[in-house]
Amino acid sequence: GLLPNDIDVFAVTAATPSQPSYAYYYNKTIATYLADEFSVRWLQDSAKYWDTNESLVQQFKNVEKKVKQSQPQKYGDTDFDDEPIQDFQGYDQNANHSVWQVLMNNTLHQAAGIPRQSEDAWNRPSTEYQNSRDVKLATLQHRYLDADDIELKMHWASEVKKEIDERSRSDLLFDRLVTFVVNSIRPPVNLSDLMKAIRVGHVKPSNFQCLKLAYRQFNQLCQHWTDYSLQYVNTLNNLCEVFGNEAAAWIQRGLDDLC
Repeated sequence: GLLPNDIDVFAVTAATPSQPSYAYYYNKTIATYLADEFSVRWLQDSAKYWDTNESLVQQFKNVEKKVKQSQPQKYGDTDFDDEPIQDFQGYDQNANHSVWQVLMNNTLHQAAGIPRQSEDAWNRPSTEYQNSRDVKLATLQHRYLDADDIELKMHWASEVKKEIDERSRSDLLFDRLVTFVVNSIRPPVNLSDLMKAIRVGHVKPSNFQCLKLAYRQFNQLCQHWTDYSLQYVNTLNNLCEVFGNEAAAWIQRGLDDLC
């Protein structure tokens, strides 16, 4: 809800502010995930309906129905959401539409290593998905399982352990940080319930001064943010929203001690 509705910008996201998106189609050849669920469904829809004058809002509705692991959102100015997607997506007007569509579909299949299927089968949601916070760990685990010699297998086993240890440190650090800040300020409420709400709840950010400062402090005092630890920006936001600018000083003290 932070994007104004009068600036001629129509925006869509793969998930709600409190959800991750999901990676799709792990490819053994290049040992990585190829896309996320939302982008795959969006590309499929663009290829299928390019010649039909499909509107922006109709495309969003189609993609929204096909994305199963998260809930796509739309924001901003909707005054022009009935205009066709061709007006907004890059395309060579001199190219042959049907050739572009065939190439699009075949490229997606070949890259994902998926046998060529009917269009209906290709459009069915895949079950090969992974929470975006877990993509690095899942990729390392795939590489361990796919390794064909013992030295390589041990290397990837070590990398898996390193990633798990790093995640555990992040989990413990933010758990302790919440406890430190809440116990330091001690508001007149049930502290246990408040700490639980701060750890798992989600509120719309408004105190960006506090949040930006806390974000930089973690980066400087502790470690660089990772795909996994970025989920705890939500925790910092909750502290800033509950305690206001007072939170920033206590967050810095806590990170000084914990890191």
